[in-house]
Amino acid sequence: MTRLYFGKKEFEVYGVYSPIGRCGKSALAESLASHFGKRKKTLLLDLQSYSAWKEQMQHDSVWDLTDIIYFLRQGKKAFLYKLGSIVKNLEEYDYILPMKVPADLRSVSLSEWTELLEKLAADSDYHVVVIDFGNDVCGLFQLLCQCTKVYMPVLQDEE
Repeated sequence: MTRLYFGKKEFEVYGVYSPIGRCGKSALAESLASHFGKRKKTLLLDLQSYSAWKEQMQHDSVWDLTDIIYFLRQGKKAFLYKLGSIVKNLEEYDYILPMKVPADLRSVSLSEWTELLEKLAADSDYHVVVIDFGNDVCGLFQLLCQCTKVYMPVLQDEE
């Protein structure tokens, strides 16, 4: 298991990915975030074009992962301050609402995703990030390689 260290801080990234739909991937990602969040400060990121969180997004804040990427691209020193105001909390873990527009997700480069993870590792108080990957993420397989561990739910074949 690979662990990244920034200073004295241990940082782990868990990816959840499956090329097939309706296999319980998002539920698994949420369960993992809840599990890790009981012991360590945990953040859930949903990188899907059509997220299961869409229903919640209609009733929640206008801020989402698009805004985080915007502040990252601006190189603002207030990135962590903005992160703190955009993050939402469930009982055991924090989350950022996913991007509302699939084209926004596809516009984020591999280097930007990597920079986001590096900033979270180095500058935030998170020790664990769980990522629910979709198929439209730029550099998907390279990002999966950066994960401490990748979970791939599958469906049983019908006999």
